[in-house]
Amino acid sequence: MAEYFAKHGWDDIQVAFPFNVREIEAANRLAASIDLHVLVGNLVAVEALAANLRSPANVWIDIDTGYGRTGVPSDSTERIEHLAQAVERSAVLELVGLYGHAGNTYEASEPASIVGTYGESRDELERVRERLSRDGRRKLLIAAGDTPGCSLAPNLGGVDEVHPGNFVFYDLAQLKLGACTVDDISVAAACPIVSIYSHREELAIHGGAVHLSKEPLVDDSGESIYGRAIRLQEGGWDPRDVVGDVVSISQEVGIVRMSGEEARNLAVGDVLGILPVHSCLTAAAMGELRTVEGEPLDMLR
Repeated sequence: MAEYFAKHGWDDIQVAFPFNVREIEAANRLAASIDLHVLVGNLVAVEALAANLRSPANVWIDIDTGYGRTGVPSDSTERIEHLAQAVERSAVLELVGLYGHAGNTYEASEPASIVGTYGESRDELERVRERLSRDGRRKLLIAAGDTPGCSLAPNLGGVDEVHPGNFVFYDLAQLKLGACTVDDISVAAACPIVSIYSHREELAIHGGAVHLSKEPLVDDSGESIYGRAIRLQEGGWDPRDVVGDVVSISQEVGIVRMSGEEARNLAVGDVLGILPVHSCLTAAAMGELRTVEGEPLDMLR
């Protein structure tokens, strides 16, 4: 992904994923041509970079502020210090910052909880920075960024970079969390109707797990859904013109539950827009993006 952006003119790139030691040659290609930033959370990664990089790179320490996905726990002072020292011993690495992803905001039940979790994560990063600065280091940068937290935080003070990747499109998951409005959702999968079953108030679309992913969203009634079907219009869509929810999926087929009245106004061959549960997964799975005017958009290959 970083190489894709580098080829398109970006010259300062942070790979916000724990460094994969099997990609050292890719890191060498990037470091030779751009200002490369890598994320590390263990000594093996640091040692691999220090021993094999042929050009300088910037290093961010991956800090786990409570999510439990990757990174060094923020209260593991000794481990963090050892990582910092290992980076500083290298002639090709420069320690520039701390990175934290408060993905546990997705577990929140209301916007206030999201803001609270985001704030706690930011404060943990600040405490780590203060501890590391006591040894005379220059003040490290802080990078944070989960979409719900960055969307709802009253301000982004205390951080130097934010990385809310999902805000580009938003989706039904962000809508349920309160991180966006329905009008903010700016991507839909175009899926043709292949069958209509009026007697059971359902229809089938060519849009299944390989297009929408199998990530469900539990709606307000307690039912798992895999997307929301809307009518496409010339030049876009009205997100309130809802046909129904995608209530089940198999590999290629999605089943949309609708009302009888809606069934009378639809025909086999009509194309519906499916607002995704997780836009990142759907955009990657579909493999092609087009504007509402039909113009193709270049996508990462």
